[in-house]
Amino acid sequence: MAVMTDRETEISADVKGWFAGCAAATAVLFLYGLVAALAKGLTFPLLFAGLFVAAVHFAFIAMFTAVPAGLLMWGVRKARLELVAPLFVACGAALGWSGNYLFSPFDRDRMLYAAAGAAAGLAAWYCSRRSLAKTTERAASEGGTT
Repeated sequence: MAVMTDRETEISADVKGWFAGCAAATAVLFLYGLVAALAKGLTFPLLFAGLFVAAVHFAFIAMFTAVPAGLLMWGVRKARLELVAPLFVACGAALGWSGNYLFSPFDRDRMLYAAAGAAAGLAAWYCSRRSLAKTTERAASEGGTT
């Protein structure tokens, strides 16, 4: 069994965190749309349309955030700020707000996207830390170092 290096372990944890952040932002946006649809009368075609829009949102969020999230996580590692969850939340909120502003400057729901970004930042921080801790713990129990 191949042992992952420290760098590979960090990259793997960061990618898992980024993916979880994309999923969290998509979930916030989908739930907002679901609640709005429930208030107006939800139908099955509308639900399936919402699921399609959620898949499009996920793809867009993943493409739009890949580079900024990678830069954030690289900077966090260099500055040794891995345990600062508010940094991830603030950067996620700023990215959500700015993404909405950049692609839809006249939209009034920027706070919704900032909230989705904040949820994404928190999920990315949590999953990245958890994945890194599991990998490090597994390597320590096997007697190797990562």
